[in-house]
Amino acid sequence: MLSPRQTAATLAGFLSAQVVSAQTDASYSSGALGEGPYSTFVSTYATPPLWNHVLPINDTIKPQLTSGLIFIGPRGTATHQAAPYIYNQTGELVWDGSLDGYTQTMAYSVQQYQNKPVLAIWQGQFNAGGYGSGYNLLLNETYQVVGNVTTNNLPGIGADIHEFKITTNDTALLTAYNATQMDLSSYDGTADGYILTGMYQEIDIATGASLFTWNSLDHVDPNECYVSPGSSGTEALPWDYFHINSVDKDNKGNYLVSSRHCHTAYYIDGTSGQIMWKLGGKNSSFTGEGSEFYFQHDARFHANDTQVSIFDNGATSWETSEATARGLLIDLNYSNMTATLAVEAIPYYNLTVAESQGNVQIQDNGNMMIGWGQNPWLGEHNAEGTPLWAAQFGVGDVQAYRAHRSVWNGYPTTLPAFVIQSNSSTTGYASWNGATEVATWELLGSNDASAVVSLANTSAVGTFETNFTIPSSPSYSYYQVRALDSGKLSLGYSNFVSGSNGTVVQPAATQTPAVGAANATTVTSTTSSTSTGFSSASTSGAETSKSVPMLVTMSAVVIACFYAS
Repeated sequence: MLSPRQTAATLAGFLSAQVVSAQTDASYSSGALGEGPYSTFVSTYATPPLWNHVLPINDTIKPQLTSGLIFIGPRGTATHQAAPYIYNQTGELVWDGSLDGYTQTMAYSVQQYQNKPVLAIWQGQFNAGGYGSGYNLLLNETYQVVGNVTTNNLPGIGADIHEFKITTNDTALLTAYNATQMDLSSYDGTADGYILTGMYQEIDIATGASLFTWNSLDHVDPNECYVSPGSSGTEALPWDYFHINSVDKDNKGNYLVSSRHCHTAYYIDGTSGQIMWKLGGKNSSFTGEGSEFYFQHDARFHANDTQVSIFDNGATSWETSEATARGLLIDLNYSNMTATLAVEAIPYYNLTVAESQGNVQIQDNGNMMIGWGQNPWLGEHNAEGTPLWAAQFGVGDVQAYRAHRSVWNGYPTTLPAFVIQSNSSTTGYASWNGATEVATWELLGSNDASAVVSLANTSAVGTFETNFTIPSSPSYSYYQVRALDSGKLSLGYSNFVSGSNGTVVQPAATQTPAVGAANATTVTSTTSSTSTGFSSASTSGAETSKSVPMLVTMSAVVIACFYAS
């Protein structure tokens, strides 16, 4: 029977399946590893897109970076598995959302809800016209769903793919697209045409009630935008004249809305919905070099609303307006209504436009985390726009709507994955999808109705999957791993796995450490009989811990049977 890694290589049919760690490799950039290289593992079926570090981080750059993990949702025809992913700074996998059932996403980031960090993930149906209809999930630090948010009072119209922003008042900003029949003859369309209106709502997350709804067609004439109907304007393909792609809210209760097809960021009154000013486009309220951008994404307020960050795509699939995409930080002077370009960040890899998607995230230290949209690149620039590091996560049609860096502590309630392979030597492989605090894997051995014995400790810092040699003497009927954090607190136990035939036995009932470092307690020893026929004991003193559900994942059972057959 093939291992998961061998199976992946067979199915992929190209070398990338055999590349299992992040690297800097010229063959990657050339396409020699395929259009969508990805990593594979022995202990899990995770297949995250592989990074190529084109501008690696050195010791000089490292102190200039903010802390946090990297959040992207790779998608596209060359992506092996489209899903939300979490990586560490070196490009090592932390969480593969597909293993928890999540598919391709666009609006995806870490946000705060009720003063706690949550993963915000859009899921739903994509429309061929470049928008979608679905819902937004909130996952807590144990990856459990604690919220589900979509539009309200918009029959048949769900939350769009482009925006999901949680405000400081625990409301959500959502975009939506609505097809409306309209006479388009004055816009070079047909009299019985159809137009897409760009909409957004502010939703109370706890109740689902809509607090504010805005419709572009009520305030922005299609003549103000740059996209003609062309072959669109039909019921099957409505004319997307506005194309809303981000919404932000300031402390005054007003909104900043990005319209890609109008090349404009609109400032909208939070009570009346009237447009108060426009940045960019045909009728900009501002003058100056910071007031020009094209087909942009991700307009955000900063510095008490005196700055706006924007990802300037510079192009779309049918038109190129600039030489390159850019990350922009623009100063706004409301006294003389001038827009001044404060920072311009251009791609490290080469000067090229981004035909779709992209974002700029301003870090706490002023750095700019940039996802280059349709181009499968991400990286970080300093506050002056100088590149600090850059990586690619594909060569062909691999893309990600946005890229963010955020602090995240993950404590999954699934079991750690543990697999044993025997060739010339016996090797154990351990991983735990989504666990961020594992510093050490402790290998444990046990026989029927005997105590668990600690055999070895292996560092897990900076790696997703850790492998270690299982000693041949003394031998045990079953082996197990325990995950420990940097303070030697117990985080979780894997199944017991037979070293001879892969048979799986669930962890002992006493092996239920608390989820979360704040509740985890120092590992100490105790001995008690369990329903599995095993005794659980540690070599280091008495253990007390808060009991939490320890779920046996289907993947762990499948993998064990995989090796037993």
